[in-house]
Amino acid sequence: MSEFPVPGSRVVSGSRSRLNRTGIESPFGIVAAKEKGACVYDVDGNKYADFHLHSGTVIVGHNPPVVTRKVKDALSGGMAPGIPSKLLTRPAARLLPLTDFPSLAFFSSGSAAFSRLLSRYLPEKICVNTLWLKSRIETWFPHLRADLPPLDGEYDLAFLEPAEMDGDLSDTRFADYHAEIRVSVEDRTAFRMGRAFLASSAAADHLLSCANIACGMDFAVLFSRAGFPGDPVAAYQAAAVNESLTALLRPERPRDTLDFGHPLAAARRGSVIRLSVDLQPERMADFGIIASGRHLYFCDSHTEFDVRRLQKALDNAVRS
Repeated sequence: MSEFPVPGSRVVSGSRSRLNRTGIESPFGIVAAKEKGACVYDVDGNKYADFHLHSGTVIVGHNPPVVTRKVKDALSGGMAPGIPSKLLTRPAARLLPLTDFPSLAFFSSGSAAFSRLLSRYLPEKICVNTLWLKSRIETWFPHLRADLPPLDGEYDLAFLEPAEMDGDLSDTRFADYHAEIRVSVEDRTAFRMGRAFLASSAAADHLLSCANIACGMDFAVLFSRAGFPGDPVAAYQAAAVNESLTALLRPERPRDTLDFGHPLAAARRGSVIRLSVDLQPERMADFGIIASGRHLYFCDSHTEFDVRRLQKALDNAVRS
């Protein structure tokens, strides 16, 4: 197995064709066998440095041993959500002091949290501030349209990332979005830009953070100015959040200390890089890198070698 694949080292695997027949497509042109730390290993035996990290939601690295061990232990106590687990009390107590929102609710997935917000407010007009949010909402809820950029007039509901992810990564000016209800969606920014969460209750009515607090596992926490009903979540999800928070709340973030410089880098904030061009995922995979679009994300498991490999892949992508 090569440490990193080079162009031509990947073969067309039967696993990919079988997935395609079920309607599942791999945007990176590979089929994963396992994920560990900062790397993805495909069924053809190749190793890739992952700078996509499930749209930035994997912050401490794929499958950290302490998290997977606690999740396995919790699975022995039951797999299905139902009666609230005692494991939920600890993440609730640890999360609330990280914001000035007075209440929170848990959900088993990000789509469940979005769905609850939509059913609560029944918006006729929705606006967003990033292409990623627009795609997410219109993919999950095909009957809805999310305006980007917002049109003149008042909106019922605004879903806003708290950093200008399609721009220079500076703070979003929530007051510029005229909406009755504003929701700060922090999947790609939480624990990545100098503090746990960016939005305050003065700027937003709700703060939504999903898989990033559960090591990439489907989960969501919704902070609110007033009480908001959540959903039952499984004990293993609560265990994943508990152990992920232990890692996320360490005082030193090693991913923020990695140096990265490249002509394609247009902006950096914390462990997020925004590029000046769109990356083609299959082409980057040819150079041993998992990356897509204009954003790169560091995790705690990345090394200086991974960064050098990324820089070389970007050089090759530019030349090609």
